[in-house]
Amino acid sequence: PAYHYALVTGDTEFLRLTLKLAKEIGVDQASLVHALQNHDELTYELLHFAAGHRDDVFELGGEELTGAEVAEKVQNTLRERLTGENGP
Repeated sequence: PAYHYALVTGDTEFLRLTLKLAKEIGVDQASLVHALQNHDELTYELLHFAAGHRDDVFELGGEELTGAEVAEKVQNTLRERLTGENGP
């Protein structure tokens, strides 16, 4: 969802945060790129923040937020910007 968030908000800070965290734990960034397929869809796979690191503090948008708050902020922003009157 980090790239979806960057696309709908024009803000890459969350994308940069997730890439930095992935790099810190040894994820090969090339493994994150794949061809879009007809089954690709928007998901809210924010388990890193919502579950595993829900109480850890992250900086996002000039605020210090817990992982649970980061997940909630991203989910709410995506829902608001991509559905209802704002949806295509």
